[in-house]
Amino acid sequence: MSESMPKEDQEKAYADRYCAYIDILGFSSLIGDIRKGKSPFEHVRDLLQIVHEPTTLPIPGVAPLDVRATSISDAIALSASFSAPGLAALIDMVSRLTLAVLDMGYFVRGGLCRGLLYHDQHMVFGEALINAYQMESTVARYPRVMVSKQAYDEAIASNLHNYFRSHLKQSQDGPYFVDVMEEVRITLKVLQSNPEEVGGMEAGELNRLENMRFNIESNLAEAADNPNHFEKAQWFARYWNEGLNEHREVGKVRGPVTCP
Repeated sequence: MSESMPKEDQEKAYADRYCAYIDILGFSSLIGDIRKGKSPFEHVRDLLQIVHEPTTLPIPGVAPLDVRATSISDAIALSASFSAPGLAALIDMVSRLTLAVLDMGYFVRGGLCRGLLYHDQHMVFGEALINAYQMESTVARYPRVMVSKQAYDEAIASNLHNYFRSHLKQSQDGPYFVDVMEEVRITLKVLQSNPEEVGGMEAGELNRLENMRFNIESNLAEAADNPNHFEKAQWFARYWNEGLNEHREVGKVRGPVTCP
């Protein structure tokens, strides 16, 4: 029997962290499509690889990010240090993952909070994961990653409040959530302000956005006979249209998603 971990080390290992629980809606169908030959294995591999890549976000400050990721069947657990830079890195990962999943035709839903957590390369458990899961399963409702009021207040009170104000948003029904459309708006602003400098980036990014738009409309059409799924797709379609409203004139970005 292995020796127990010293109490001091246990307290360091099971400590306050920011944690996000992300459910890829319809991911089980994607796995099934691999066996049927309808979806390449590489799609799933590349999708999950995103969460294991270090964030590219330039974050000021000396606090360690300590970002960790674990795939759990059709869900993903992410966590970062209890610090403003750690939370910013977590939000950056959530945004990149959400858009990558949308580019493949799927939505995500999740919860993000702060609490006690143990997370290493083998396992993840703790009250933060349970709370994040409960937020995803019982509160988030729509395809969004909900952020607890506690985490939001800590973010706005931090020295990175400007970043958080632009990347977190309050929904009309109350919850704060990660505003993934901010990353899309930033990309379009770059294309709009420096069209001669982005070169081939414009075509690639616009094609990617157009593919996301197509996938949103496809989800709406496929959910026509399922009110529960249709409500979720409709929410995201309206959110997408609102987020792109001021940038439709950029390049060849098409009009809004056709949405009832």
